[in-house]
Amino acid sequence: MPGSPVATAPPDLVAELRREVGAALVEQRRRYASAGTFLSGQDERQLASSLITEAVRGYAARQLSDRSHIVPEGVQLDLSRAVWAAMFQADRLQALLDDADVENVNLVGCDATFVKYADGRKERGPATAASDEELIELVRRLGTWVGLSSRPWDITNPFLRLRLPDGSRLAAIGWVCDRPTVSIRRNRHPRVSLDDMVALGTCSPQVAAFLGASVRAGLTSAIAGDQGVGKTTLLRAMIREIPADERIFTIEASLELDVAAMGTHDDVVALEARRSYGDKYGEVTLTDLVRETLIQDASRVIVGECRGPEIIALLNATLGGSGGSLTTIHAKTATGVFNRIASFAVQSEERLSAETAHMLTADALELVVFLRSVRDPRTGVRRRVVHEIRQVDGFDRVVQSSALFTFDPSTMQAEPTDTELICAAQLIDVGYDHYAFGGAVRGWGR
Repeated sequence: MPGSPVATAPPDLVAELRREVGAALVEQRRRYASAGTFLSGQDERQLASSLITEAVRGYAARQLSDRSHIVPEGVQLDLSRAVWAAMFQADRLQALLDDADVENVNLVGCDATFVKYADGRKERGPATAASDEELIELVRRLGTWVGLSSRPWDITNPFLRLRLPDGSRLAAIGWVCDRPTVSIRRNRHPRVSLDDMVALGTCSPQVAAFLGASVRAGLTSAIAGDQGVGKTTLLRAMIREIPADERIFTIEASLELDVAAMGTHDDVVALEARRSYGDKYGEVTLTDLVRETLIQDASRVIVGECRGPEIIALLNATLGGSGGSLTTIHAKTATGVFNRIASFAVQSEERLSAETAHMLTADALELVVFLRSVRDPRTGVRRRVVHEIRQVDGFDRVVQSSALFTFDPSTMQAEPTDTELICAAQLIDVGYDHYAFGGAVRGWGR
């Protein structure tokens, strides 16, 4: 049944059929449970697909009987897809999510829809629900079945974050603003590789070769930048460079990376934090999850986005043996990453001093890959590029670092500097051709 819902399917009819199918599905669940049988998620979806088909055919039969109106097969199929989207996808939003050119969808209530496209356009979109209450119900439905645990969204839990089935990120705010507000950032490149990043203009072949070698060599890296510059996309591309036989743990506030779906790794464990249900009952934090990986024989620990004290646990895990860790972190500059980490450390349960945090960072972190959105002077279009790559050189009251690649406006790419590469031997061991990719500069061949 999955497919693109038709935006013109009558919303009232779709809602009516969704309620009819929902009631039938609940009754079928009850019958199976009475017989001692419990449906898996996949079985339930197959059953729902059959019930949707049956309900739509019933509607068509009533139209023929009561009004002598024939509902064409194509219209029935479109209606079935719309009902499926209402039950298991994002309802009227799904048409926007299925548009490959859509990058972000922002909602202020049910009828103020703002769509951002990959080429920079911003346009008003169609209403996404008949009322704000219906929009709230739609988001709540998504929160109940997307992810590893149900996510409440109500007056006591006004913030919601989750990953939609297509990999898009949804963030919702309610009850602390005039109208429910929803932001969806689409994942337009779920299976991206470093070669794809070169084709997209995000980095040069030289940078791609360096990043690939850094992952294979087990260097611990933080991918940094402002919001919306492509940190998660680059993280996915770098993950593909991890050797296929390694055991990978991903840790996220809401599942997004979906490494197993990339098809490059089999031994993958995806962990998702869990919100509390009052007084922190049932809460599982990112820090809890990172610490747990220390006894799980993890080859790599990947934190989708560090926004707090979990970065300290990640650095400790790296020092404890899980080398080659990867994460993303918000920062305005490449060097600003170190102070950002220190600020998290000061607020952490351990209450580390800023100096101790810098010392820990210098011991555990080896590379900072910084992305930025820049305007191409030739086209006037903004591009997301790897703007700078820095290596951690050591500690002297604060983290010491030096630039390996810096942005050159003439090429619109990060170009190698003449800085001596500390990890040259490790990169060469995994096949990095430093001479072919700018390594003939001072120090890179030592």
